[in-house]
Amino acid sequence: MKNKFKGIWPAMFTAVNEEGDPAFDQIEKLVDALITDGVDGLYLLGSTGQGVLFTEEQRGEILEVVLNVNGGRIPVMVQVGSLTTRQSRDLAIHAEKAGADAISSVGPIYFPGGVEMVLTHYRDIAEATGLPFFPYQLGSASIKGDINYFTKALLDMPRVKGMKLTTTDLLQISAIHNYAGNRLQLFSGADELFCHSALCGTIGAIGSFYNFWYKECAHVRD
Repeated sequence: MKNKFKGIWPAMFTAVNEEGDPAFDQIEKLVDALITDGVDGLYLLGSTGQGVLFTEEQRGEILEVVLNVNGGRIPVMVQVGSLTTRQSRDLAIHAEKAGADAISSVGPIYFPGGVEMVLTHYRDIAEATGLPFFPYQLGSASIKGDINYFTKALLDMPRVKGMKLTTTDLLQISAIHNYAGNRLQLFSGADELFCHSALCGTIGAIGSFYNFWYKECAHVRD
């Protein structure tokens, strides 16, 4: 089966109106424009998409609108991380019902705790659905402790298929790839290092730049 989780994916902006609510008409235009441009997939409601600033209901509506416009043309991954693990699970369940291709999540936001708390957060989300799950590690110091222990724990979780690594620590990316091999599909998240990270084992890149310069960035990465 051909792997659809690879290539250049915009971390899609979420258009808003003057009140700060989702501007669905503009979101529809952006989705269609990106797909027409040839992007390999869409990543919704992450840092660039400002997912945590919307209500749970709004996040669900944004996903549904994007999926409707997409019509199955390209894979769609949605970031479900929120202030609580319970809400993250609820968003993951909705994503599966709505028809998303995969889910992703940042670690605990306000109370990060230690590595076991991060892993428990990820495990609870992974077990909530049958969708492929891509933990989203944000920041060079976000993985605490032994990197091989952390990677093995992810590999032992159900449906964890890869990671989004928004870090400038290329050694960390290499270490995860060297341990996991092809068992984890790694996406880089630091736009300025998307070529460097390709040399460290990533199979794709998710980032803000690709909302504007997909074709140029895809050419450079290739």
